[in-house]
Amino acid sequence: MILVLILIIIKSVLSVFVVSPSIFSDEMLYAQQSLSILSGNLLLQDGLRSYQPFYSLLISPANLIANPHITYFLMKLINAILSSLIVLPAYLIVKEFLNKKRSLIIATIIAILCLHFIICTDLSNMKVIMTIFYVEFFLA
Repeated sequence: MILVLILIIIKSVLSVFVVSPSIFSDEMLYAQQSLSILSGNLLLQDGLRSYQPFYSLLISPANLIANPHITYFLMKLINAILSSLIVLPAYLIVKEFLNKKRSLIIATIIAILCLHFIICTDLSNMKVIMTIFYVEFFLA
C-alpha cells in the first residue's frame, strides 16, 4: 500500500509539468464527456466516435471545481491514482507463484515500467483497462 501512495505522489508531481492536453482530440472528448455526465448526459457523441462513459464517470468529480487549471490537475491526479492501482493486482498475481519479498520486488518493477509513467499524464481510459485486465487475470 505504501508503494501505491509513493507512486501516486511521484506521478502527480510529474503530471504537474503537463499543463495542457497532449492528445488533444481524445483528451478533450473525455473532458467534455465527464462534464456532460455532471449534467445528466452519459453519452457524448461528436459525429465520428463516442466513448463508453466509465472512464469519464471516474474523472467527472474533477469538474466540480470551476477553475479549468485545477480541474485538469484533478483529472490528472485521478489518473495517477488509477494508474498506480495496477500494482495491487500485479502483486497478487505474482504472490501466487513466489514468496512475499520477491512478489513485492516484481510488483515494484511493474510499477516503475515506463508505460505506467507515460500514461499517467494524459486523459485516456488505458489506466482503467490495464487495471481491469490484471484483476481479471488474477481472478481467472
